[in-house]
Amino acid sequence: MSAGEATHPPGTGSPSPSPERLASEQAERRVTLALFSAIFVLAAIGVTISVIANSVMHHHRAGMMGASRAVASAERVSLYLAPSSKPGPGGERYDAFSKTNFTVKVGQPVQMTIDNRDDVVHSITSTAAGVSIVVMPGTHTYTLLVRKAGRFKWVCAYPCDPFSMGHLGYMQGYITAT
Repeated sequence: MSAGEATHPPGTGSPSPSPERLASEQAERRVTLALFSAIFVLAAIGVTISVIANSVMHHHRAGMMGASRAVASAERVSLYLAPSSKPGPGGERYDAFSKTNFTVKVGQPVQMTIDNRDDVVHSITSTAAGVSIVVMPGTHTYTLLVRKAGRFKWVCAYPCDPFSMGHLGYMQGYITAT
């Protein structure tokens, strides 16, 4: 027998693999098993992430639907604020909100869309009612929320037209919460 030939164990028709070949096959099996295990683990992680993401999105959507229902059920008020818009006792025109008295339910938000046609900031401020709405120039939506019952005077806390700031129906009024 030559040095390159493998010997056959008695009773077998094929040569037995060399120890190097056996080690190589075992290494290939380990690598294949490791690859399949890694693919399985990654797939399990992907499924878990997908389940968590779907659950979070479901809860987020449910919360958003609840929030949109709350906004949809909130009372809505639209008004404007304009310089020199309301006549005074002598016919002069003064800064004024188009609506100055508001009736709200305690703990229920009122969505106020205010078109501030002036180029300065104004406010609807009542410390007694816990209300401080800063009304920026332009049209914006604000939330009026009063947490206790009562009749509360509000004023514009930003210096503007002195006559308007001192008279009801111009830059001050009442919030009545029931």
